[in-house]
Amino acid sequence: MSKDISDNNVCRDQNTFNDAVHDAINNYRDSYSWDSLSQSQKTMAILFLVFYLIFTIWAVILALRVPKENGARTFHVIVALLFGPLYFIAYYISNWNM
Repeated sequence: MSKDISDNNVCRDQNTFNDAVHDAINNYRDSYSWDSLSQSQKTMAILFLVFYLIFTIWAVILALRVPKENGARTFHVIVALLFGPLYFIAYYISNWNM
């Protein structure tokens, strides 16, 4: 078996590559911009962000109730900031007596 060390570019030359990157950037910008969303999609996005923010703040408040011993509070606050709604749900499931 011989090793093939030839240059196998996807594009023919630098100009073809530049055109492809330019087209990709333009298409990405158009398809994911705020202006391209309908009014109902904008409303749902704002509602989602508001609920996410509320649950994240609530999760941080719950994490601040953890005792300070051995850096547990710091760990819980970081986890609450990273995974706000999941931390909120996990906190109440863990306190749920079956």
